[in-house]
Amino acid sequence: MSRPISTDRMARFLEMTSPDSEVETLEEIFQRMTTKIDGVSPPHDRPEGLPQICASWNVPYGRVLTWLMADAKRYAVYERALEVAAHALIAETVEIADSESPATQRDRLRVDTRFRIAESHAREKYGKRLQMEAPPVALIDAGLVGTAVALLQKFSQGRGREIDVTPQSDEDDPGI
Repeated sequence: MSRPISTDRMARFLEMTSPDSEVETLEEIFQRMTTKIDGVSPPHDRPEGLPQICASWNVPYGRVLTWLMADAKRYAVYERALEVAAHALIAETVEIADSESPATQRDRLRVDTRFRIAESHAREKYGKRLQMEAPPVALIDAGLVGTAVALLQKFSQGRGREIDVTPQSDEDDPGI
């Protein structure tokens, strides 16, 4: 890309992301990512992704994404737009399933793709829920006294002698 074009793109980016324009830029990103465009034929009538928005504005996508990620509030707006768009994609699955034409492999792919996107961007609602069944648990006394008692009993086996390992209280000891 030539220097004048690159400079022009950067100037547009800086103008859009300036503190005076920040709110309007975020609002437009949100609207374009979450709203269908009336009067435009499919598939271009659907909400846009950030790369398409940046291409239409002729600004660097990487810079815009980095700008969004640099501030938690800006990035939250972007993530919210992704989540709202995911809900809209899930709503489209009913339309695909109820279509009059016979079901095709392409329809299945369209539905699966929408669910995968929703699973990624609206994880709480559409993410996989794992149920883990825990195996039976055997409780073992792993304390120091329990281990010492077990070791002393093991050492005393087969030698014909017994070792008393019962703990004594400090009150019984006259030396203290």
